[in-house]
Amino acid sequence: MKRTSNLIQQLVGFIAGIGKHYPTATTITIDDRQVSTADLTTEFQGVVSADAAAKTADAQRTAAVANANALAEKALPDAKAFKAFVLATFGSNTVTLADFNLKPRKKAVVTPEVKSAAAEKAKATRKALGTKGSKQKKEAKKALANQPAPEAPAAEPAPAAPAPSPGPTTTPAKS
Repeated sequence: MKRTSNLIQQLVGFIAGIGKHYPTATTITIDDRQVSTADLTTEFQGVVSADAAAKTADAQRTAAVANANALAEKALPDAKAFKAFVLATFGSNTVTLADFNLKPRKKAVVTPEVKSAAAEKAKATRKALGTKGSKQKKEAKKALANQPAPEAPAAEPAPAAPAPSPGPTTTPAKS
């Protein structure tokens, strides 16, 4: 059976009741067997004591885990920076990196199929959005710079305002 706070409270009550109503060791019959009240008190007190020890250990464990997590969080930036330093310092020297429990950085291997798919996607995106690369932009700017500036057209008179329309007209209803 699992220990619960209800069970522990019940056992504490049993211990108190046995002490009050059976002050001397008395033998009683429970479940068709003879049991001493002193043995019951010892058994029940053992469970209560073990529960208290378990709660204390659990509280200590919780505090220890919280402390370890806080220390790890504090050390994480330094650990990342040191790892970068070691990798930059020793490069691909696997023997030295193994002393630090590290492996050299792996270079990503991109297959030709992935490269061609990326190029096609980029081309389609540029076509769809009308964007140009840096070389095309430079060429377009040069072409614009070589063209003479267009002359401004003469100002045209504003069109006449339309004549106001007469108000709504109503026709008499036929009866």
